[in-house]
Amino acid sequence: MDSSTTADRIGQQADGRADREFPSGRAEAPPLPSGRRWPLLLAILLGSLAIGTAAALAYRISLDELAQKAARQVEAIARLKARGVMTWMEERRQDAELLGRSPLLVRFLAGHAGTAPPPGVEALAQALEAVREVRHFRGLRVVSPTGATLLAVGGRFEDSADTRAAFHDAFATRRTALINLHRQADGSIHFGYAAPVAVPGGTGVAGLLQLDFDPETFLFPYLREWPLPTRTGEALLWHYTAMDRVLLNRPTSATTDAFGQRLPLNERGQASTTHAMVLPDYRGVRALGARAEISGTPWSVAAKLDTAEAFAGIGTLVGVTVLMAATVWAALLGGVAVLWQRQRLAVAMAEIRRGEALVAAEARFRATFEQAAVGMANLGPDGAWLRVNGKLCAILGRGQAELAGGRIQDVTHPDDLRACEGCMRAIAAGARDGCSLPLRYLRPDGGIVVADVTISPLRGSGGAPASFVFVIVDVTARRQMEAALSESRASLAELNRRLEERVLQEVAAREAAQERARHAQHMQALGQVAGGVAHEFNNILQAVSGALALILRHPADTARVRHWADLTETATRRGSIVTSRLLAFARRAPFRVERIEVAPMLRGLGEILAHTLGGRVKVRIEAAPDLPALATDRAELETALVNLATNGRDAMAEGGTLTIAAIGVEAGAEPPEAAATPPRSGRFIRISVSDEGSGMDAATLAQATEPFFTTKPPGQGSGLGLSMAKGFAEQNGGALTLRSAPGEGSTVALWLPAAEAVAEARLAGAGAAPGPAVPVRPGRILLVDDEAMLRDTLAAGLADSGFSVLTACGGPEALALLDQGEAVDALITDFSMPAMDGATLARQARALRPGLRTVILTGHIDIDAAAVETVLRKPARVEEIVAALGP
Repeated sequence: MDSSTTADRIGQQADGRADREFPSGRAEAPPLPSGRRWPLLLAILLGSLAIGTAAALAYRISLDELAQKAARQVEAIARLKARGVMTWMEERRQDAELLGRSPLLVRFLAGHAGTAPPPGVEALAQALEAVREVRHFRGLRVVSPTGATLLAVGGRFEDSADTRAAFHDAFATRRTALINLHRQADGSIHFGYAAPVAVPGGTGVAGLLQLDFDPETFLFPYLREWPLPTRTGEALLWHYTAMDRVLLNRPTSATTDAFGQRLPLNERGQASTTHAMVLPDYRGVRALGARAEISGTPWSVAAKLDTAEAFAGIGTLVGVTVLMAATVWAALLGGVAVLWQRQRLAVAMAEIRRGEALVAAEARFRATFEQAAVGMANLGPDGAWLRVNGKLCAILGRGQAELAGGRIQDVTHPDDLRACEGCMRAIAAGARDGCSLPLRYLRPDGGIVVADVTISPLRGSGGAPASFVFVIVDVTARRQMEAALSESRASLAELNRRLEERVLQEVAAREAAQERARHAQHMQALGQVAGGVAHEFNNILQAVSGALALILRHPADTARVRHWADLTETATRRGSIVTSRLLAFARRAPFRVERIEVAPMLRGLGEILAHTLGGRVKVRIEAAPDLPALATDRAELETALVNLATNGRDAMAEGGTLTIAAIGVEAGAEPPEAAATPPRSGRFIRISVSDEGSGMDAATLAQATEPFFTTKPPGQGSGLGLSMAKGFAEQNGGALTLRSAPGEGSTVALWLPAAEAVAEARLAGAGAAPGPAVPVRPGRILLVDDEAMLRDTLAAGLADSGFSVLTACGGPEALALLDQGEAVDALITDFSMPAMDGATLARQARALRPGLRTVILTGHIDIDAAAVETVLRKPARVEEIVAALGP
C-alpha cells in the first residue's frame, strides 16, 4: 500500500470526525420571530452589529500594537545577544591566533622533533599557565600533527568528534578553527579554538594550540540575562543538524540539563522573523520568538517571550470591549451571530488543518522513507515487494527493478525463513502487534548480510494487515567487531588501569610543581613591596613615638601638647593612606568599570612605586588636575602601569628618573612619536611611562609587544608585561604605542578613551544608591571590639561626644546583652574578631532588633557589608564615627 492510500484513509477518518462533530455540515442560526416586530429587531441587530464592529476594530488595533511591540523587543534582544556572543568569540579567536604566533611556542615545536626534551618546555608551561589565569581560559594544550598532546595546562582534554573535526580543519586550512560545543565523558561542556602553529622556514603546520573555554563562565550566563524586566524572556543557543535544531543551553524552566536536546521551532524561514514556537520544557505554552545567527560560528540565538506575558494587557482590553458591548441589551442577539460565525470558522479551520496535516504527513513520509539511513520496505501479505528505498537496495546488493515482482522469501537465508514467515503469520492473526528479530539475507555476490529486522503491520479498515513495513539495519560489521572486541576486552581493561594510574601520578606531580611556582612568584612580589612599606611605616612610627614622648614629658604645656597631638594625627593619616593604597592595589576582583580621576590615581600610585622601585630610581608624576575622567577597571589599569614601571626600572641598571605623565589628546591625526595610533578618533587620555635606560634597537622594538618575548635572563621575566598592557588598552577601545632607540631610553604610552557624557551618566546612575532616610541621633551605643586598647579609647571618645556607651569584647557577648533587653540605639563593631566577625554580628543583631542602626569598622579593602548601613575604614576619627551615626 502506497502513501496515497494512507493519505486517503486519514482523510476518511477526518471526514468521519467532522461529520460526527457537525452532522449538518454547518451550524444554523436560530430563526427570528415573525410579525410586526421585525423592523425593531432589525434595528437592534444593526445597532449591535455596529457597536460590535467598532469594539472589535479597537480591540484588533490595540492587539496588533501590543503584538508588534513584543515582536520588536524579541527581535532586538535576539540580535543584541547574537552580536555580544559574536564579539566575544572574535576576541577569543584573536587570542588563539596571537598565542599561536608566540616565539616561545614556535621554538618549542621546532625543537620537538629531536630526541632530547625540547628547549623552553618549563618556560612555555609557566607562560601558558599565566595566560590561562589572566584570560580566564579553562585550559590550553599543544598538539602535534599526529594528534598527540605535547603539553597541557589546566582543564581535562578529551578527543571528541568536534575536537577532531576542528583539528582536521586547522591542519588542512592552516587557519584557526572553532571547536564546537560538546559534552565530555565527565559531563562538562566544552568549546574553544584550535590555532595552527607554523615554524619559520617549514613547509607545513608544526602543531596546534588548543584553547578550551567553559561556557558557564560567560556564554550561558550572558544568554540568561534579559535586558528588560521579565518573567519568561530568555535567549536559547542552538545550531542546525541534518534535520533539526539542537539546543545548547538549558532553559530557565527546565529541570534537567537540556544540552543536545532537539528544539522543535516553527519558524517562517527568515533570519529575524518573529514566529510562534512551543518548547517541550514549557509543556505546550505558546511563546513569541526570533532568531539571529552568530557570525563566525555554527550557532544561532533564539530569543523567546511567552505570549501570556507579551499580551499582559489583553485583560483590560477585553474588559473595555465587553463593557462597550454590554451597553446595548441587543448584544445578546449579536452573540448568537458571533457563535454562528465562530462555528463556521471552526469548521473551516478544521478543514484547513486537516489539509495541511495530510500534505505534511505525505511529505514527511516520503522524506523519511527515501532518505532513511536504514533499509525500509513495504510488503504485501504474501511477502511481495510493494516499495523499497535506496538503502535497502544497497544492503541487498540488488536494484529496485530486480526486486520488483519478487518476494522477500527469495532473498532470505533458508535457515531464517521459518522465523520470518512465523512472525508475519502471528501479526496477521492478531497475536502480535509487531516483532523484532535477527535475520540473514543472501546477496548476488554470494555474501551474507546479518541484519536486525523490525516488522510492523499496516492494517486496513477490517482490522486485517493490508501490508507490512520492514525496517532492516545492516549489523554485519558490528557483529564481527563485537566478536573481536570480546577477545581483547580483558587485556584492554588491564592496560587502561595501568595507564590511569600513571596519568594520575603525572598529574599530581605537575600540579604540585605548578603550586610551588605560583607560591614562589607570590613571595617574590611580596618581597619587592615589603621593603618600601616597612621604610614608610618606620618613619610614621618614629614620628608618632617621638610626639607621644614629648607629650608625656611636657603634659602641662597645652599649646605644645596640641601641636604634638596634631603631628601624631597627621602621621596616623599618612599611615592610613599607605594601607588603603596597598589594599586597593592588592585586591583581586572581576573586571569592573568605574569612574577614575586620573591625577589622584597617579599620585597615589606614585607613592607606592617610590617605596617599591628602590632608592636609585626617582619617580616623577606629571598630571594636570583638570584631566578628563576615565571609565575602566582601576585594578587592571594600576597593574598595567606597575608592570611598565618595573620594566623601566630594570632598564636603568645605574638608576635614574622614571616619569609617569598623563595628558588629554584629540586622536585623529597620527602623533609623530607614535608607532601606532588609536583605533578611532575622539578624546583620549595618554598615560606614558618613560625611563632613561639603554633603549631598544629596531629588531627588539618590533617584537617587544609579542607574548612571551623578553630580553631579560631566564627566570627573571615572562614576556607578558607589554602584551598584557596592550591587550588591556585595546580591550578598552584604545591602543598601546612604544617609542625607543639605543641610548635614548623608552617611552610606553597607553591611549585610553575619556569617559563621555553618556558613559559618565550611566556610570553615575549604576553606582548611585537610593539615599537612606534621615536617621535620628541615637543616645546609647553598644561598642564591640576584641582589642581592649581600641575599645577603651573609642568608648572614651564617644562618651566625650555625649553618648552613653555599653561595651562588649566579642559578638557572643554583644548578642547576650541584646537578648537580655539592654536598651541600645546603635551598634558599632569591629569586622575582624575571633568566634564571630562584624558582618555576622550585624545580621544577627538586626534580627533581634529590627531597624537597629549599625556601623562597622574594618581595615580590609573588601568585606561582605550586606547587613550593615555604614562601613568606615580604620583608622577612623571619633568625629567621622559620630557623623556616620546621623545628625
